Amino acid sequence: SGGEATLRRDFLELVTYARKLKFAVKLYTNGLRMTRELANALSALAVHEVQISLYSHRAEVHDAVTRVPGSWQKTVDGARYLVEAGVHVLLKSVLMNANVADYEAYIDFVVGLGADYSLDPHLDPREDGDDSPTALRISDEAYREVMRNPKMSSTAKAPSAEVVAPKSA
Repeated sequence: SGGEATLRRDFLELVTYARKLKFAVKLYTNGLRMTRELANALSALAVHEVQISLYSHRAEVHDAVTRVPGSWQKTVDGARYLVEAGVHVLLKSVLMNANVADYEAYIDFVVGLGADYSLDPHLDPREDGDDSPTALRISDEAYREVMRNPKMSSTAKAPSAEVVAPKSA
């Protein structure tokens, strides 16, 4: 965690060593560098889980959030490669004004890919104290609506689904 692990030239060597030591490996990634070959290698190493940030089921919303044109397609392709290789995938998103209206379609899309989902309506200020990200927070009304949805309960079909209450400002 903290940076894109797949950028390291020795990434697979590190995962191999961790697995040799019997560590359960979870990878947090943006998915942009995930290929079929890498997905198959992670599967062969019995990686416990790969968590990927996917901000919307719609390419234009995801790409606007990441500010990387084409990132949605690469991210979704990467998730598909992992699922096809038999790796457990958790697609996660921060709920914000730009995507909260579509969160149910997002859940359906993710489940259709064969992945689990995690939705988090919590947005913090940046580490430098800049609180501009908090302007993207969903309203209290939208938060209550999300929390009432049965797909967000602990008994929902996707067992890893979660919503975390937003912090007070």
